[in-house]
Amino acid sequence: VTVAEDEERNPNYISGTKRQIFEFLNEFLPGGQMLKLSTMKVDHFGRCAVYDGIIFSVITGCGLLVFRKKDLK
Repeated sequence: VTVAEDEERNPNYISGTKRQIFEFLNEFLPGGQMLKLSTMKVDHFGRCAVYDGIIFSVITGCGLLVFRKKDLK
C-alpha cells in the first residue's frame, strides 16, 4: 500500500535577504570559491576573479599600512 502525503515546507530553510547574504558570502570568500571550483559548479568565473582581486587589494593595503617603515632620520 502506498500512502501519499502532502509536501511540507522545511522550517529550517533560509530564504529572503538572509539567504542572499549567505550566497554572496559563499561566492565571495575563498573557501566557498574553492568548493565551487572543486565541484566545477561555478556560474561566473569573471565574478570570482573580481572578488579575488578585491580581497587581494584590501589585504595588501592593510599590510602596507601595518608594516610601514618608519623614518629614522
